[in-house]
Amino acid sequence: MRTFILRRLIYAIPTLIGVSIITFAIVRLSPGDPIRLYTFGARDITNEDIEALRRVYGLDKAIPLQYIDWLSRVVRLDFGQSFIYHKDAGSLILEILPNTLQLAVVSLVLQILIGVPLGVVAALKRGSWV
Repeated sequence: MRTFILRRLIYAIPTLIGVSIITFAIVRLSPGDPIRLYTFGARDITNEDIEALRRVYGLDKAIPLQYIDWLSRVVRLDFGQSFIYHKDAGSLILEILPNTLQLAVVSLVLQILIGVPLGVVAALKRGSWV
């Protein structure tokens, strides 16, 4: 049993790395320049300001370095600043976490209340379309 758990934990590492690469790629390769979108509508912004923002957010670095920076911040649970609310993104997540957990618990209860009886009926009427 111990070797099974150890093997599963070892298999989880490449899976987590793959998911993190896909997540980063989806966000980073989405259409539009993030700085241009962030400063959209600002009339008095100059190219120097845009380049300064690129340096602040690390967008002037190569993509692999951006990934390493992003991953190191995610591992430390540092999600940066919200562009919309200008607050720490981690604190925003913590604010809505109770509502999310409440919805998850209600969903789980409904799944159990509906799924278990349906599973029992399906087991009793094996071989039919129920």
